Amino acid sequence: MRLKTLGSGALAGGLLTSALIALMYLADQLTDLAFVPFDLFDWIARLLPGPVITFGIDLMIDTMRGLNLSVANTAKTAEQAMAVALFLGIGIAAGVVVFAVSSLRMPMSEKAYGFVITAVFGIPMVVISVTTGMSAAGSVANVVWLSVLFTAWGMALAQASFRLTSIARGPLPSLEEP
Repeated sequence: MRLKTLGSGALAGGLLTSALIALMYLADQLTDLAFVPFDLFDWIARLLPGPVITFGIDLMIDTMRGLNLSVANTAKTAEQAMAVALFLGIGIAAGVVVFAVSSLRMPMSEKAYGFVITAVFGIPMVVISVTTGMSAAGSVANVVWLSVLFTAWGMALAQASFRLTSIARGPLPSLEEP
């Protein structure tokens, strides 16, 4: 497996996940649909043991004080930035995994691979977001919206993986008939 292929996966995952975050944020601001990075962060905070949460909060406060920042004004922004960074990191890692799998064994079709990516990454995110319930929009609207978004993200990542992994292996076959 080539490092270049994994780097391409990280780049594709990061770029596509950035677009995904932007669309979710826009929908959250305009229609109060779910913003998965915040829901995921809240869900993780509920699962972690108390001492881990306390350690994280203390570390964040000490860092803010060390940087001479107002804890009262900066804490919520820092928490939100961590939530977005966590989600972006997961998207980058997903891109690396998708490209690694493609470089080892090319899946049958882009569409099938896109649905597998959506099932592995998107469905858990939709379930987490709906069960966390931070959105004022209805559950059905959130499920439909997030399903469309994560399916588009999965399909785009599969397409990028197919195209870029094929380029890394060698020239693409000609589509013209002889």
